[in-house]
Amino acid sequence: MAGIIICLICQTTFLLDRQLKRLEQDFLKDGGLRERMARARDGSRKAASGAMTHTPNARFNLIAPRNSGRLGSRPQGVLDAPRGS
Repeated sequence: MAGIIICLICQTTFLLDRQLKRLEQDFLKDGGLRERMARARDGSRKAASGAMTHTPNARFNLIAPRNSGRLGSRPQGVLDAPRGS
């Protein structure tokens, strides 16, 4: 019985060593989690930039519509209360 347990311990140790070596190789080749996330984020931004033109205030344009041109008027943002109430 003790021989079987020793054999299982040796096999487990061998497999864990192989897994650690593989993880080290993958880390050196592909980088860590943050680096992979940054690459994925940059890739999705590049893919989205082909479909939509980028302006410096693009995210603000989505939040509030442009001014209608009247004096004293300002665009109503998402969080503003509706006018006339």
